[in-house]
Amino acid sequence: MQAGGEHVKSRTVPLSDAKAKLSALINEVTYGGGNVVITSHGRPKAALVPLTATGDRRARTYKTGIKKALVASDSLCARILRRKGKWVSVNRDLDEIRRERS
Repeated sequence: MQAGGEHVKSRTVPLSDAKAKLSALINEVTYGGGNVVITSHGRPKAALVPLTATGDRRARTYKTGIKKALVASDSLCARILRRKGKWVSVNRDLDEIRRERS
């Protein structure tokens, strides 16, 4: 169960399969939102969980950075679109955005 009380899908994978498919399992956990419990001889030994489930600050910082980059991209696109028919200097727009932020 997650902190919010909601259930998270979880599945078990034998260690031999986990070794062979580690990259796919990490992607499944990261993008699928579930957990993977790795077993050895039928006994749980380890678990793969998304960083967001652990409350890891790095994961939150990464997502915040992506959101900021998207906002900056939208701002730049809007500036470019306002200049219909004019030659566009993206570098000038980026410089303006940087000055506005500092």
